[in-house]
Amino acid sequence: MISRDFILRPFPGTGFLEGPTLSGTVTRQAERLTVIYQLTDPNEDILLPERSDKSVRRIELWEETCFEFFLAEAHSSQYWEFNLSPKGDWNIFRFEAYRQGKMEEKAVVLLPFEVQKERTRFSLFLEFDGKMLFNLQTSWELAVCAVLKTREGKKSYWALRHPGSKPDFHHREGFVITL
Repeated sequence: MISRDFILRPFPGTGFLEGPTLSGTVTRQAERLTVIYQLTDPNEDILLPERSDKSVRRIELWEETCFEFFLAEAHSSQYWEFNLSPKGDWNIFRFEAYRQGKMEEKAVVLLPFEVQKERTRFSLFLEFDGKMLFNLQTSWELAVCAVLKTREGKKSYWALRHPGSKPDFHHREGFVITL
């Protein structure tokens, strides 16, 4: 088992001077990947929609508050983008290379995850079976990130690393966790 804790930071100029913190853990145990996000929002600035009774595959989830991670096999240009909405909606996209060949990943038809919401705290828990997508003998590289939208409609972009001059979760230098 390999486990890594993370703390996400807002892209300069898009975050908060004080307020929310966003952290979590990613764990790989054989073919299983577990991703846990922990958002603390003491001022209740972040817009977190209520959980829906039905989880649906949707596009453009990043237009609202969205927890994301990008996953690739080490030394491969191909990667996957996972989008998870606090509402319960989700999607997975496969890319052949940096922002090229985008398509919905049809090998995954359901992506259940749990959310817990309290007044100033939010957590998201996902356990994913990687054997649907990956060669299990290789290392995996991850970029963990999120788009947080405020009640006033402003967005901030959070990641482990912001390697470019603008927010870009696809940038391979942001895939800093190896499992």
